[in-house]
Amino acid sequence: MACRFGWCDTPAIIHADDVSHHTRDLGHGMLLTVDTNGIPITNWMPDWQEWWINKPEEIDTEYGAVATMLCDLPKHYREFREELINDPVFADEVIAMKAKDARETNK
Repeated sequence: MACRFGWCDTPAIIHADDVSHHTRDLGHGMLLTVDTNGIPITNWMPDWQEWWINKPEEIDTEYGAVATMLCDLPKHYREFREELINDPVFADEVIAMKAKDARETNK
């Protein structure tokens, strides 16, 4: 199932199970996503270790790219959040997933 948001990086197999799960990968370990309550959040798992070990000669380039990504983060987050919050289907998706989770918990 493809997502209606062109920017959504969530794999189709995950969307098939959770239609409210939307992600946008900004690179360098930064992911915009949605928590279990339908709140847009950021999730950053930087891969510094990989750069130091595998690309020590590229650390300046990598650091510069991370700095640029972080400077652009507020703009990207606002766009991500506003598109989800203003989407009339998103709230229904979150409600449906909460109901599904409640049913599975009560089994």
